[in-house]
Amino acid sequence: MSDERKKNKATKKSLLSRLFGDRKNAKNGQAAKVPKAKAKPLTPLQRSIAEIRQMKKIGDRDPERLAQLLVAMLGQERAKEEEAKRRLDKQVWDIIHRSEQKDGEPPPEEGDGSGGASAPT
Repeated sequence: MSDERKKNKATKKSLLSRLFGDRKNAKNGQAAKVPKAKAKPLTPLQRSIAEIRQMKKIGDRDPERLAQLLVAMLGQERAKEEEAKRRLDKQVWDIIHRSEQKDGEPPPEEGDGSGGASAPT
């Protein structure tokens, strides 16, 4: 049995040999393993399709987990929408507040010492 172990160890390649190829074989005229070319990044449509397929697999295996994922995703989208609405409301309020301040100020008089020029806003 110890002979089998020695043979298995002898036939197994080290981690470095597996990662970088076997240089001994490359020197003996055999080509080293060529790493595969990187795949192109997915387009947004392909990414969406892959996500839907993944979610279908999750739903087939564990419907409760899929429901939890969907609730979390919808909650995040709702939070984003609420934040965007809050920002818009704040911007509108700021614009209205500024216009009210401008309307409420008395027009500058020529004798106020500013030389007749109005202050920049």
